[in-house]
Amino acid sequence: MVQDSWQDIRNIHIKSNGYIFLLLSLLITFLAHIWSGILWVYILKSCQQSIHINLGLKIYLITNIYKYLPGNVGHFLKRIYELQRLGFSASIASVGIIIEPCLMLISALLVTLLAHVLDSTKITINTNTLFLYLIPISIALIIIHPFFLNKVISYLSKQKYKSLESKNANYIKRYPGLIILGEVGFILLKAQGFILVLMSFISISSDNFLRFIGSFSFAWLLGLVTPGAPGGIGIFEATVLRMLRPSISNIEVILASVAIFRIINVLAEVLGMFLGYLINRNSLKKTYK
Repeated sequence: MVQDSWQDIRNIHIKSNGYIFLLLSLLITFLAHIWSGILWVYILKSCQQSIHINLGLKIYLITNIYKYLPGNVGHFLKRIYELQRLGFSASIASVGIIIEPCLMLISALLVTLLAHVLDSTKITINTNTLFLYLIPISIALIIIHPFFLNKVISYLSKQKYKSLESKNANYIKRYPGLIILGEVGFILLKAQGFILVLMSFISISSDNFLRFIGSFSFAWLLGLVTPGAPGGIGIFEATVLRMLRPSISNIEVILASVAIFRIINVLAEVLGMFLGYLINRNSLKKTYK
């Protein structure tokens, strides 16, 4: 599709103030990755493994670029390795890493559902669609309850440290509700970054704002959960194209927007990596509770 329409894409021109929108998109996407890193630190703290926020942010930002390695799991493995170097047990490091995409998944589903329900352009709401969203959201919200997560951590810890771990160890005391709200903010920031790219080409009515947010959130969600797609490349673009086609008649605008947003997103992650390297690791210490 992109190859067939490449000549048409080249003929599309950015609006006179479009470059301002692109710069704003880069800034917001960059801030979204920093915010995601801060949330990751608090996920670790929810496992009662306190870490200096600067050190946690450094690890997150530097390893984020590893998602583009084959398999879409390179950044997770790298973070586990870095946490183990700091003294985290393998079980705690693994569970802390696994929780993050779970919370992102829930947040993306919530944003997609809310955008669908609140979309003023819809005359009626499809109840079947609501149930399709509510079922996985409900299951995920139950699974991340400390009652279940503590059992998972205890089991994993017991396999590695049989003589040290208690069967009833209470690793996570609080439900990560605030972190979920934070992840919702992350999704909304990313969606705003994409919408700003669209606005560099066309004017967008406020009536379509929620639809675009919902479409972005669902496409980003599929890119997150699809194994083997580094950074969701290809999955995100194809889904956005399919979902925005009814709202934007010019398919070349959509193709150009997803291509530019992918570049902006990668550039924001590279800038984040450089920011991570600027943080002085030697002056930071890990503290335990």
